[in-house]
Amino acid sequence: EAGALCAGEDGAAAESLYRDGVVPEAAGEAAELCMEADGTWFRAQGLPEGSPARLEVKALVAYEGKELRGGKVRRRGCVRHALVGAPSELWAEGVAAVGKRYDLSKVERVHLGADGERWCSDAQRWLPRAEVTAHLDPFHVNRAVLSCFPDAKLGWGVVEVLNGGDKREAVALIRAAAGLGLARRGQAERVAGYLEGNAGAIAVEGPSLGTMESENQHLYGARMDSVPCAWSPRGASDMARIISRRESGTPVPRATREGSMGARRRKRREERELSLLESRGASAGKVVESVGSGYLPPHQADTRGMDAGKAYALYRGMAILDRGI
Repeated sequence: EAGALCAGEDGAAAESLYRDGVVPEAAGEAAELCMEADGTWFRAQGLPEGSPARLEVKALVAYEGKELRGGKVRRRGCVRHALVGAPSELWAEGVAAVGKRYDLSKVERVHLGADGERWCSDAQRWLPRAEVTAHLDPFHVNRAVLSCFPDAKLGWGVVEVLNGGDKREAVALIRAAAGLGLARRGQAERVAGYLEGNAGAIAVEGPSLGTMESENQHLYGARMDSVPCAWSPRGASDMARIISRRESGTPVPRATREGSMGARRRKRREERELSLLESRGASAGKVVESVGSGYLPPHQADTRGMDAGKAYALYRGMAILDRGI
């Protein structure tokens, strides 16, 4: 139930931002943000026969930067969002969540860390006012290069070339090593293509990133990947939303009495309200159906029987309240 309430709030915030163009009211502002996005996989249950045995929780985090605190390097002002769904759903809801902490109209630059998957690098579409610079996570680059070589020393030599900015030379070295039998031929060609396709995001100058792997492991994996846990898509998405809110310091919405009513109970309540109105002289045909959470009428009071001074003071007080002063 809490996850469903989170989903409702998150969807409404995304619609308000991207459909209605209403920028969220933010608690603060920052000209530059760091963002990271990645997916993590969990065991699935309750899916139709033939469906994949695992499902992906997509997650993102935004923060102002890192600082040394308590002897450890920690991120400042983290905002998180996670769910099971389409990338567009994650980015729309995630950016809306970030907008509640940081004024989106004031964000000028975003450093985006990702692993090379296309959906992870899609922030520019959702932050059109900001200059987005993509950074391929060094963890993924190093792991990919090392996977080509039986001898790790050769792999680290290529990594050093990459870190020095010589991306074409590094790709040429991998292919040459494969031709000489020093690298695994099939894997070397796949990694060379991976590096060529993401060359613009490798060894790019910018702030330190590279925290998304541990983010997924310590936040979502610690709760959702233990044995014998297995999740339905709805259950995994609900849990991911709740965890991301808890770790961001964002309150998890609570069920209201109205929202927890079943359909039959809600219908009986409406019937009692109509019956009460009819008993007071309003026929069913003249009773306007209630919509939304209710209507707050103008402030009114019966001033008959009051002396003129008190009646005037009461009127003035209500007029001030009505104008929001």
